[in-house]
Amino acid sequence: MATPSKKEIAARAYKLWEQNGQPEGREDEFWHLAEQELLNEDKSSAHIPGMATIVQCNCGAEYKRTEDKFLVLHTGDAVCTVCGPALESWRESTHVPTYELIERPERKPE
Repeated sequence: MATPSKKEIAARAYKLWEQNGQPEGREDEFWHLAEQELLNEDKSSAHIPGMATIVQCNCGAEYKRTEDKFLVLHTGDAVCTVCGPALESWRESTHVPTYELIERPERKPE
């Protein structure tokens, strides 16, 4: 990737600032992080913003899984809203998944 423009860096820095709770007085930190992310984008395919994956629970529910990247570490888990077990757990990660239910399983007549 060519050197990112100031406009590209500013847009990325603003997004990072919003994702991290809009803290005051850390403009330089977000600017440098945004610049580094843009410079390293070609070098790493470990995180592709906006990329979605379809995940299916054992009960048949389907979820769209996406990731957001944060500056601070997050710990948590995503559970199936239909049957309850964990779909994924993470500990101290800056890549935080989001699961959106896209298809409920058909219920069998009782």
